[in-house]
Amino acid sequence: MDGRRYDLDALRGSAMLLGIVLHAAIPFVPYWEEGDAGGGFLYALFEYIHLWRMPLFFLLSGFFTAMLWRRRGLRALLHHRARRIALPLVVLYVPVIVLVVFGFAVGYGLAGMEEDAVDTADYSDPNATPQPVEQKAADDSGDPGDEFSWAHMWFLWHLSWLVIAFGFMARVVTWIGSQAGRGPPEWLITIAMWSLPAVSLIPFSFMVEEVMGPDTSDGFVPAGPVIALYATFFFFGVLAHRADATTMPIDRFGRWWALHLPISLVVYLLLLGGAVPTGWTDPLEVFLAWLVSLAAIGLFRRCIAAPAFAVRWLSDAAYWMYLLHLPIVVALQGVVVALGLPAIPGFLATVAVTVTMLVPSYHYLVRYTPLGRLLNGARTRDGDIRLRASISVSRSER
Repeated sequence: MDGRRYDLDALRGSAMLLGIVLHAAIPFVPYWEEGDAGGGFLYALFEYIHLWRMPLFFLLSGFFTAMLWRRRGLRALLHHRARRIALPLVVLYVPVIVLVVFGFAVGYGLAGMEEDAVDTADYSDPNATPQPVEQKAADDSGDPGDEFSWAHMWFLWHLSWLVIAFGFMARVVTWIGSQAGRGPPEWLITIAMWSLPAVSLIPFSFMVEEVMGPDTSDGFVPAGPVIALYATFFFFGVLAHRADATTMPIDRFGRWWALHLPISLVVYLLLLGGAVPTGWTDPLEVFLAWLVSLAAIGLFRRCIAAPAFAVRWLSDAAYWMYLLHLPIVVALQGVVVALGLPAIPGFLATVAVTVTMLVPSYHYLVRYTPLGRLLNGARTRDGDIRLRASISVSRSER
């Protein structure tokens, strides 16, 4: 086969698809009623996923960035990332934003609410009511003076900057290596890599939003602490890749995932219940982001190591599904309100219907079209048949 990391491909796709779960758990159109304890559960689910999902995504992005650099060179890497990240962001930004605005209009309309009069509620309290926009704006401490928003596509903008930073650093390291006659010693790379979890606490200490986990920075100018935090995960992933496939540190991550994941839940519940002294909340939230990220890598390596066409397909489809899910989610939340469904059944229905709509839309409308080429490169039906056969032969030979 082509040396593709099916476990990490599946994990990266899963991290993107968890965005559907996360956003469905946040009632942009408030859809639980007073006394519905399901609202509190959904908020807890949202915060747990939010703690580690995007840090994990940036870690994996760093690993794949280093992999592509070593296989194809820096010029090919930058060209690839421009075509797969920057170009889709530029081309699809306006259509996606228009759909998001339309989705909100439909959602609020079906819910019988004025979109310009209310905003999201305090979802940690299932008895909360929508908050006036003026008060919400006064309480928010987002990017000052930055009215532009990438919406849920902000991560592509951050990733573009981190790839550019990687390009500069790769040139510097390559030049130093050419002057010294060799690259950095293995021990120095290892020390640098494992120092990053501790370093990540510095930018995290500047987070200001009340929600657990990283702040959201969706403006044109990324918030310094936010992109610095994601940079620690991204370059950790970069340093976890090695030229020799037999010495990949990432293959040793998460070996104790069956222990670490339950520990993460216990620590999270302590944080959620306010049982942790104030001075320990930031270190424990950072600890959870790293612990779950590394444990997830170990879990997927254990469960999805062999080649599988479904994994390849999921990795491609996840990109499209994430980009298009938000307008569907917020419109469906309006349907849930109109039908009077409780929080958890409404949440499950929103996720199920969203996925049911997006999966066939990718297969029939995107995968073999110019839009699919924009997102994932050329895909053909004949190529998929050959890939299935190749993977089948590979699996039978194992």
